[in-house]
Amino acid sequence: METAELLGQIPLFKLLGATERADLELALERRQFLTGEKVFTLGEPGESLYIVGTGSVELFVKDSTGSKIVLTDCRAGEIFGELSLFDGGARTASAVCLEPSELLILGRDDLLTFLRRHPDASLDLLSTMGQRIRSTDEILRRRAARN
Repeated sequence: METAELLGQIPLFKLLGATERADLELALERRQFLTGEKVFTLGEPGESLYIVGTGSVELFVKDSTGSKIVLTDCRAGEIFGELSLFDGGARTASAVCLEPSELLILGRDDLLTFLRRHPDASLDLLSTMGQRIRSTDEILRRRAARN
């Protein structure tokens, strides 16, 4: 799948016009990851958001007993790692590839430049983040109910 087509399927970017998607595409870096390869670890500085081009990536945290809590599995066309870009804080989860994956990486400076040029994309990003927080809350609520 072409990058512009992939961007058009991502909720964050699907409302962008062809010119805006082309502008965003120029800012993306492509990188190949192997099965089991870490993308980032909880606590690391967050300097990029990731778009899954191919493959899948598991986002997880460990609870106080060391048990893994899987937050989500991201597949082609999904984004992750966006939270740290906005508050400048550390990663709130770890990410590891479940299979060979191609990730498109958008750095903080490039994203901010893009959002300044295309401010309407900011609202889509906020919506995506809100959905992610709701999903995480639901996972934690279910886990607390089991315990």
